[in-house]
Amino acid sequence: MRLPEAFFLSKEIDLGLKDHDQEMGELHNEMAMVGGEKPKQFRVGKVNVEWKPYVDQWKTMRQDLLPQAIASYLLPWQLSPEQMATINSFADKDNTEDYIKSISILIMELPEFQLV
Repeated sequence: MRLPEAFFLSKEIDLGLKDHDQEMGELHNEMAMVGGEKPKQFRVGKVNVEWKPYVDQWKTMRQDLLPQAIASYLLPWQLSPEQMATINSFADKDNTEDYIKSISILIMELPEFQLV
């Protein structure tokens, strides 16, 4: 669920297998040790994103209206007030551009967005 963060913030996120997963039990450990070796970890590469047109679309809007407006733009239904409050609490509020980017990425990380 963190792929938007990897792509849009140009971070490398380790997508390796979990070391221990209670639900998978021993079968999971056997699959992870193919040929007696642990599988090599996979990393998402970096992507250059041109944010300017997207940010320009939103930067004239009042900051208190941005989360709901961006959510309405990205999702075909409204998020609950609790979800919006949680998203807003994790948003980067250093400046308007970072706020727009972080709100957008946080919404894209939601299962609701990824299942659309």
